Amino acid sequence: MPQCYLRQFANKHGKAHHVSVFDRKKAQRYKNNTQDVACQNYFNRIQLDGMDPDALEAAMSEFETKLADA
Repeated sequence: MPQCYLRQFANKHGKAHHVSVFDRKKAQRYKNNTQDVACQNYFNRIQLDGMDPDALEAAMSEFETKLADA
């Protein structure tokens, strides 16, 4: 999940943005930086013949940059 979406639900703490997190496995609540929550490397990477695997990521990045500025 892009950080710009999470920041809308976060509290600013210095330069960081923190959200409340609940770890179901540990049954614990804590606050965490949006940079470390709900992230997965290469989530938007696709494998299709004749297509750049990062095409979707590049398109989403451009959209999210405009969204964050708004």
